[in-house]
Amino acid sequence: MGSHYHRLAKGSAEDLADSLHRAHSKLANVRNFYEDRRGSVFGRRYKVITIADELHAHRVIRYVPMNPVHHKLSKDPARWGSGVPTRS
Repeated sequence: MGSHYHRLAKGSAEDLADSLHRAHSKLANVRNFYEDRRGSVFGRRYKVITIADELHAHRVIRYVPMNPVHHKLSKDPARWGSGVPTRS
């Protein structure tokens, strides 16, 4: 998923905004320097979805690791992001 990622986090909206801003800025600075490019890495600002209840939490916890499988980027969610190729 080259243009976005999913993250499940707990905290206040302000704390999440600060930490994501710092992380995304650092990533953009490094990529722009080494890849001789300009601009942000991600097309749009992040989106916060508040977990409504326990059922919603269970659905989100399942959705996040299964998303690369759903989009045919990996066959095994446990290996996604591990650096081990999963497509064949």
